[in-house]
Amino acid sequence: MRLLSIQLQADDLALAARQTVLIGVFDDQQTIWCPVGDFFGSGVGVNPFQDWWRGVSEIGTMGCYWPMPFEKSCSLKLANLGKQPVTVGTTVGSAPWKWDDRSMHLHADWRQEYPIDSAVKRDWNYVTVNGRGAYVGDTLSVVNPVRAWWGEGDEKIYFDDQPFPSHFGTGTEDYYGYAWCTAQRFDSPFHAQPRADGPGNFGHVTNSRVRMLDAIPFTKNFRFDMEVWHWHPCEVAYAVATHWYGRPGAKSLRQPDPEQLVVVEAVPPKPPKVEGAIEGEKMEIVEKTGGVTEIQDVPQFRWSENRQIWWRDAEPGDTLTLAFKAEQKGSYLLKAALTKAIDYGIVQLSLDGKSLGEPLDLINDGVITKVYELGTHDLEAGRHTFSAKITGSNPKAVKRHMFGVDYLLLEPLND
Repeated sequence: MRLLSIQLQADDLALAARQTVLIGVFDDQQTIWCPVGDFFGSGVGVNPFQDWWRGVSEIGTMGCYWPMPFEKSCSLKLANLGKQPVTVGTTVGSAPWKWDDRSMHLHADWRQEYPIDSAVKRDWNYVTVNGRGAYVGDTLSVVNPVRAWWGEGDEKIYFDDQPFPSHFGTGTEDYYGYAWCTAQRFDSPFHAQPRADGPGNFGHVTNSRVRMLDAIPFTKNFRFDMEVWHWHPCEVAYAVATHWYGRPGAKSLRQPDPEQLVVVEAVPPKPPKVEGAIEGEKMEIVEKTGGVTEIQDVPQFRWSENRQIWWRDAEPGDTLTLAFKAEQKGSYLLKAALTKAIDYGIVQLSLDGKSLGEPLDLINDGVITKVYELGTHDLEAGRHTFSAKITGSNPKAVKRHMFGVDYLLLEPLND
């Protein structure tokens, strides 16, 4: 076999592409069990692209030119393992093949796991094979519920009983032929990203690679792991189709799992929320004598509601004054959740124009949030001001004089 193309028609085409499974049996050995969308490099849905061996047309025809040799017999079957009706059109092309002691069968395995806790850094196995063969490509489909970058993990490839990987990568995106977590669709002869929902790195992402110039031969066994490494703790879904050739008797340890033939949707997690907090990003800016302010939305920093009011590039002597409201008259313990980082400054805080203790040095090697207790205060109901004056910066700090308020908290004191 030299050509296989499939076109699906269904009410839910993405689900049909995941739940219509290609099953291939060559010379009485089942070597292919893979959803058709993943087999043809499209991942979730029918996403147009073209690489050297596979492609999806604008009208949804999925095709491949993987050679599929066999000695005596071949059987290809499509199984609809979903609940909706699916109509299928197929084209098969064949050519003569002389089977010899170097000939191999095409294998395609698939797995999906959800949920994966991205806070736990671990190696996620693509495939493990016993026998002789050559690894020729894979398609990874990720469902990411946040905008943050999901692919810092390194690929680790072992073969022929090696205790340490013979190939140790530098990042998932590097393996798939790009860098800096691009959220743009692209295709090329050997790498493709046919789906990238966005905004940012949110949603469904499909990365694919064919290894025709750099196929990996092995004589005893083969293992491919991809490290799960995400910038933001969340629950992601990984699904991978792997393509490899094997001599008769070579087997993958991956077993078909029809229970995983689902399309996981990207549902943003609820942001952390501090009850009773006066959110910094919702406070009114009364005065700013220098620098730039903006609302910073970075989920991995775990700010309340994922955001803070951010002030940067001011100079010593500059002041930022914010306004907030006390709902009731009373005595309160004032707490302020402030950001600390290497480029944050030293600030003098004030409440209604009165200094709150000594200046705070907000330097830290990484980005963290610290809750400061700023004393007890008798407040009238209504509007009050909270100010920060830049007094300088730590000698070890990057001189950006930054300041950020995650939230203020007024804790009532008992009478």
